[in-house]
Amino acid sequence: MTASMSSDEASQLDKKISLLMSYEPEDANEHVFIGQQYATIAEGFLEKWQSSSNEAYLEKARKALAKGIEFVRKGAEMLPSSGEEGDEMEFWALAAQMATSMFQGFSDSAALEQAISCYTKALEAPNYDQQMRGAVLLNLANCLMDRAEVEDSAENASRDINEAIQKGKGAIVALERGPVCLSDVSTMFLTRFEKRGEFQDLDEATKLSKEALENTSPEDTSISSRQSNFAQCLRYQFQRTGGLDYLHQAINLLAEAKESSSSTTNLTRAKILGNLSMALNLRYESLGTISDLLDAIRISSAALKIDGLETEGLVYPVILSNLASYHQSYHQAFPDNNSIDSAISLAELAAEALKDNPIQWSRCLYNLATMLDDKSKTTSGISETARDELVEKATGYLKQSTAVQNLDQSLLAMQNDLWSRLLHEKYRRLGSQNQDLLTTAISKATAAVQASIELQDNQGDFLVQLADLHQSKYEKGGTEESFDAALQALEECSNMQATRTLTRITSCHRAALLCTSKKQLDKAARFAIIGVNMMPNLVYSALERDSQLRALQNISGLSNLAAALALEAGATPAKAMELLEAGRGIVARRSTDFAQGLDSSKLDDRGRQLLETYRQLKRRIEAPMNGEFLGDEYPSAFTDGTSRRLEDAGSATNIEEQLKTNYGFDVNPRLTENCIVEIASTSPIVAFVLTEFRSSALIATGSGIQMLELPDLKLHECAEYYATMQMPVKDSLRSLMFENVFEVNENLKTLLIWLWDVAVLPVLKYLGCYPSQAPLPTMQPARIHWLTSNIMGLMPLHAAGHHDEDSTDNAISHVMSSYTTTILSLRHSMRVMESLTLSKPLSQSKMAIIGMKKSPDPWPDFDKIPDHLQAVKQFITDESNTIYRENCTCSDALDALCESQMAHIVCHGISQRDPSNSSLILCRKEPSASSEEPELVEDPLSVRQIASRGSRNSYLAYLAACQTADKIARDVLEENIHIVGAFQLLGYANAIGTLWEVEEKASVIFATEFYSSLARRVQMCSQSNSHYAGDIVAAAFHDAMVFLRLQDPEYVVTWGPMVHFGP
Repeated sequence: MTASMSSDEASQLDKKISLLMSYEPEDANEHVFIGQQYATIAEGFLEKWQSSSNEAYLEKARKALAKGIEFVRKGAEMLPSSGEEGDEMEFWALAAQMATSMFQGFSDSAALEQAISCYTKALEAPNYDQQMRGAVLLNLANCLMDRAEVEDSAENASRDINEAIQKGKGAIVALERGPVCLSDVSTMFLTRFEKRGEFQDLDEATKLSKEALENTSPEDTSISSRQSNFAQCLRYQFQRTGGLDYLHQAINLLAEAKESSSSTTNLTRAKILGNLSMALNLRYESLGTISDLLDAIRISSAALKIDGLETEGLVYPVILSNLASYHQSYHQAFPDNNSIDSAISLAELAAEALKDNPIQWSRCLYNLATMLDDKSKTTSGISETARDELVEKATGYLKQSTAVQNLDQSLLAMQNDLWSRLLHEKYRRLGSQNQDLLTTAISKATAAVQASIELQDNQGDFLVQLADLHQSKYEKGGTEESFDAALQALEECSNMQATRTLTRITSCHRAALLCTSKKQLDKAARFAIIGVNMMPNLVYSALERDSQLRALQNISGLSNLAAALALEAGATPAKAMELLEAGRGIVARRSTDFAQGLDSSKLDDRGRQLLETYRQLKRRIEAPMNGEFLGDEYPSAFTDGTSRRLEDAGSATNIEEQLKTNYGFDVNPRLTENCIVEIASTSPIVAFVLTEFRSSALIATGSGIQMLELPDLKLHECAEYYATMQMPVKDSLRSLMFENVFEVNENLKTLLIWLWDVAVLPVLKYLGCYPSQAPLPTMQPARIHWLTSNIMGLMPLHAAGHHDEDSTDNAISHVMSSYTTTILSLRHSMRVMESLTLSKPLSQSKMAIIGMKKSPDPWPDFDKIPDHLQAVKQFITDESNTIYRENCTCSDALDALCESQMAHIVCHGISQRDPSNSSLILCRKEPSASSEEPELVEDPLSVRQIASRGSRNSYLAYLAACQTADKIARDVLEENIHIVGAFQLLGYANAIGTLWEVEEKASVIFATEFYSSLARRVQMCSQSNSHYAGDIVAAAFHDAMVFLRLQDPEYVVTWGPMVHFGP
């Protein structure tokens, strides 16, 4: 439309106003007619304003509408005494509707009062039309709810909500439970629930919104709004009970509403997208599913791009405020300055737009305060003065937020909780001197707990904060009252079923540490054991490997602490070992199909079908999550996949229960003492329990589980020596000068002597593996399995001892060492080896060989790939049984691995702080910007990719790569996430790897001797017509280790990193 056309139309509207102003209506009906004409002209001016943004049109629309309300109201007042025909209720209702439009379009609170007054008068007018009366009651109720939302006085707001609900109940009867009325009244009950926190209101809102949805035809354009309303009620039911089914149903409803909202108004679509984002973010907060957080960000961003949304009242700024919170959550998961700065900028924009709505403005200011507090804690490189300024600014926003009246209980709880945290931080910064600050902080934290009593999803976090404050008071003054209050808060949190599992475990962990500080070891052990028993539930619900690891970071070491406390409290060594096993390797336990090796003879056909369905569900659950945008308007990368995964997880849990209840078949067995003893009957299993207050070795053999005290093993010394062991990892050996390599080697020798004296030698003596006379070279040494628990699991236990010329005071001279991540994993590997028979010789199995002759920059090339091929040929003599991939992509490598029973890989490897990103460095070709020839770029094969392929029965993965068994990520130490572990998840019973960088020449020597020994031992088994020995790979590994060590025993840095995981 041209500017001249728009101007002509505006002139026509002005002329109509002039014409109306010249007319003097005489009776009631004429007044109403003139009023309606003014309302029509107002709509015309509004259209002009929307197309031109000319504020003059907006003002003309406001004046025209005000004039129309005045005329219709006058007509309604005249009607009773005029004797004219007409419906008084209808006239008053029309005036009220126009006043409501004035309020909604111009935020005119006086117009809202007019609307309420007119609807009230309409109800006083005689009318026998129940439908009309019901409509007036419902509209009046909605106006009362609008007034309650902007009301400063909590008492007045409560009165309006109560009256609205009463009017709404009358409307339900008059309108015969029509879906529109049911839906509107359900939101009234939901609002009162938000204010008061009374469950009967939430239950009534849920019932009404469900009935409204059930009575709405699928073809009705209102169905998406009804789905959204019901979903909001279900979201609150989840927050009340912790039942994931409520949240799952809410997200599904909102996803359906999103798809069916294409024919609705832009405002309705935006609200649905905003509600879906909130539900997804809630699932992220509960389960740690990063995909949900990413979708919440994408969907909210899409909602903000909907045309005309900025002029539609509160919807745009509320979604903007929520989006800011999602960016803050992203910052908390992946700290960086950009995400928190984005969050703050968005929140500031939202706060400015919400300043006329006190409640939403207060919530936005609270969010801003938390963001600034986060920034003060996580931003690196800023001065203390700048940090103090951020905290002061956060405090200022929080003061403004709390000054608002009539707030929801949930917001009051969060405000008080933040107050307590800010005051606690200030108390600590001032050197714990100002007790008044601590007392006020405790008061605020107590108020937060009390305000959240009806919605328990966050109450657990508030209780942990309250416990922290009481603990600070106890540490300062030592009063029993403060100790008891802290412990009571933690115990209450641990018992709350609706609270997030991670929060409950954290409370148990802290309670255990608190009781330990007072030597209340029985109580400490009880809390730690409760926490360990909840850990499998935490990982099972987290859905994605990254989310699982993030959750476990916060409780690293709990199983080690539980085992130590159990021993201190007088528990048996067997109980301690069960606890240690129960809280370790939880992610791997989910990924590996340990049910494969269980005796399923008790199952009938139905039971076997259930077990197969269970395995299919697990494969779907463990598959990597991926997705793509489903459209520019509604991006949804992972929402559907996450929801399906939740359904699968729920179905798998149900099948687990059926198998256990009906058949006594446990697909996730927890190892008992008898099981552990049976597994250890062929080889002792040794686990270390190490804390500040206790150092012990748990030793399982075929005759039982015993405990050996290790008084000389100190936790602080372990940490110091571990730093020594990291030197060849942090500094590439090939880049060091000779004198630096010599220094590294000498430090490692010192580490190995210390390790021998304080840990390994006492264990070997206890087991009778250290005779008074030196062992004969021809004797087969005893087997031993080292369980990689706590920081001792990082140590080269197999190489411990003195390595001077001819010295036998070392582990390698007395035992054949292997490692295992968990006892359950060892049992699985043993069963794989037991399944191998002589009917198909191992040497005729398929082997994937991956060699990186050329490596992408900056990695050096490998010159000795042909030597590795020759080493392998000693065992795999028929080349048709090999799949050789040279300089291949990670996809090609993974495909080859999944087709083979054995693997030999020669490439670079690297450990990462995020253990799932630890990788084998492969390559792919990409066009070069500087040459016609394509260039090689990194195509890493990560732990995440390897482990995601699922479990299968293979028996050997030889990884001639660096750092494949190093666990650089100490915050998830007990999960044993490294490349070797990933190959065991892929199904390889035996995996050979390294703790640090290996010299290429030494790598070839070791491989040559290993395959030579393996071929010899396999031949011996064939000649004796017996089964393969379960430790055949371990024995060949030991032979190769001894051979390489003999080249230069003192040069530990060369032979020390080689490790074997398996039976």
